[in-house]
Amino acid sequence: MSRSPFHAGELAAQERAGFRSEGGGIRDFMTEQHRTFFAALPFVVVASVDRAWPTATLLAGSPGFVSAPDARTLRVRAELDPSDPLVRALAPGAPVGMLGIDLATRR
Repeated sequence: MSRSPFHAGELAAQERAGFRSEGGGIRDFMTEQHRTFFAALPFVVVASVDRAWPTATLLAGSPGFVSAPDARTLRVRAELDPSDPLVRALAPGAPVGMLGIDLATRR
């Protein structure tokens, strides 16, 4: 069993590009730089899977609505519209992905 954080399709794409990642710089913690970055964002993209169907949404708020009180915790203080499909997917233990983007700086 592979210990890679990447699925088979990603590994195949890396191989075709002539690059094979052994972890791709993925850490199990956030650096102070990343913690500060998330806290400054006005929105994040959050995704999960509902009955094997992927769903994603934007969560927005004033900078600071996302916080990282420590290197392994990211808190998001935002409310989902009850009709948002992501509501059904977010449950304790559900897989969640989040993407933070600063469009002005392309970070």
